[in-house]
Amino acid sequence: MVATVENDEDLHIPRDAKIVKSLLQSIGIDEYEHCVVHHMLELWYKYAGQVLTDTRLYSMHAGKGSIDSDDIELAIQSKTLIFPNYQIAIPEKQSLEELEQDKVAKLNPSLEQSMELGQYTHQRVSFPLSRQTK
Repeated sequence: MVATVENDEDLHIPRDAKIVKSLLQSIGIDEYEHCVVHHMLELWYKYAGQVLTDTRLYSMHAGKGSIDSDDIELAIQSKTLIFPNYQIAIPEKQSLEELEQDKVAKLNPSLEQSMELGQYTHQRVSFPLSRQTK
């Protein structure tokens, strides 16, 4: 009998969290904040709950006594047809860096941009006030 040695931390982690961690490692993500696992689990549970609720509704609508694989497939297809953005894609690193640079540029305008703002002269505008009769 071969016993595996696990960290003390791994002994207290739920099975689903271990699965999320292994999924992250399998796609090459080794460094992440602890809250990432919690957010992934929340998304996972929410999606699975919605699919199972829809599956039950489809099965009841068809007049079946139990849920079968066709109901599950229909529920998943309806999620991707109604909400096509449900499929999450990991953005490329280059596009993330470009977004970050754009954000920094907006927060910290260059010296040229700040000088351009000062070139406009202010105009005084006055509006005649009408007198009210009593």
